[in-house]
Amino acid sequence: MSSTSPFKLLDAYDKGDAASFFGRKREVAQLYNAVFAARLTLLYGASGTGKTSLVQCGLENKFYDTDWLPLFVRRNQEINQSLRQVIAAALPEEEDRTNLSAIPIDEQIQQLYLHYFKTIYLIFDQFEELFIEGSREEENQFYQDIRDLLQSDRQVKVLIIMREEWLGHLYAFERVLPTLFDNRLRIERMREQLLWRNVIPGMIRAAGIELREPRKTVPLIIEQIKDTREGVDLADLQVYLDRLYQRAAAKQGSREGPRYFDQKLVQDIGEIKNVLSVFLDEQMTALEENLKEKFQLEDPSNIPLDILYTLVTNEQTKRSLDITAILEQLPAQRGITTEIVQYSPGTNGRNEIVELDRLTHALRTQTRQTCRPDFFRASAAAKARRRAAEIYALYLEIGSQRLLTNEELDYLGQFLALLNPDEQLLSLIDKSRSAIREQEEEEKRQLAAELNEKQLLLDQALNANEEANRERARALRF
Repeated sequence: MSSTSPFKLLDAYDKGDAASFFGRKREVAQLYNAVFAARLTLLYGASGTGKTSLVQCGLENKFYDTDWLPLFVRRNQEINQSLRQVIAAALPEEEDRTNLSAIPIDEQIQQLYLHYFKTIYLIFDQFEELFIEGSREEENQFYQDIRDLLQSDRQVKVLIIMREEWLGHLYAFERVLPTLFDNRLRIERMREQLLWRNVIPGMIRAAGIELREPRKTVPLIIEQIKDTREGVDLADLQVYLDRLYQRAAAKQGSREGPRYFDQKLVQDIGEIKNVLSVFLDEQMTALEENLKEKFQLEDPSNIPLDILYTLVTNEQTKRSLDITAILEQLPAQRGITTEIVQYSPGTNGRNEIVELDRLTHALRTQTRQTCRPDFFRASAAAKARRRAAEIYALYLEIGSQRLLTNEELDYLGQFLALLNPDEQLLSLIDKSRSAIREQEEEEKRQLAAELNEKQLLLDQALNANEEANRERARALRF
């Protein structure tokens, strides 16, 4: 992928992308009115509808900088901790941040407001992560904090962004905050007519690219990227336009003049699933080569893919993990170190491996649409490692109360090779096995004792029977 690509690929639009952000004027106005009118707004829609871009680009450009202080919050490892970390990061360096976690959320918000004198907007993006990865305790704490915050007189508003298929999981939140659904906005997929007339031509021309025969070329682009059931995914569109751009640049070579998109170029590129496959292959190959050179790895194959699949849930959604959590879910036999995951060959300070979560959309689509063995292998292995982590946690909890049974040890053994078990679990396994061996030896001793006792009784019975027979024989002689 060229660093000079004019398209966003898998990144969301932000405030500086207004000139190339098309097709959401009505939704931006609706969202602005919604957040202006109420303290809590729920924004939802299907994956790939551009919800984050609508906020980061559309909504941000509706506000003056003096009108609001947006704080974007992702769950990461724990949503309540992440919220406090985002607030702490927004405080000026001269402010006292010690013991900030012990201060109630509403007081932290007030501390922010008194410094900036702007309404604080807490924007919780990809909120469904709370239901995918979170615990009941984490959810309840968050619900109570948000309820208390909105019932206070603090200058704060809340915007929740989530995928619509997870709306049913908000029932517990609604019980705590009955107004949760009062101010909601659904973002629908862009209609093909809007894509054809406005969005795709606008994006291409904003990138300085000539669009030839748009009445034929644009519908052909739509045909190549749309899903027959779900329509056009905007992230797929970005990746596809970038691939057209790269192919057009290669065809043009060193010749001067504007690059152009036409029917022939679109036909050469083909369907989106092929584009995503090539896109991922290029990313994985480049990362593997960098890892091989940097760490003298003999076989770096599939290491980036294994890392990437730790960032995809079993429900095929994206999640955020820190380096420690990533390492815990990687195959132990690969010997992937912290340094490999931390490796950042670029000069912009971004971690290229950890930033692979930008590619999870493409990876999820590929796993769903193709039969590539490497994708399914990595996906299945990642699911098994996640299951192993669940089993480890369960058995450690059991082990705090009792030792493991033989059946539990056999089941656990299926997962031991997938992750690095810690000393606590290994100790539990050793103690359980020792206890089982001792129990088996004790059972053998008891069985032997029972057999000896039964043999003794049998011998006594036989002797008694023989004596009785002899007595009867003597009686008959007389």
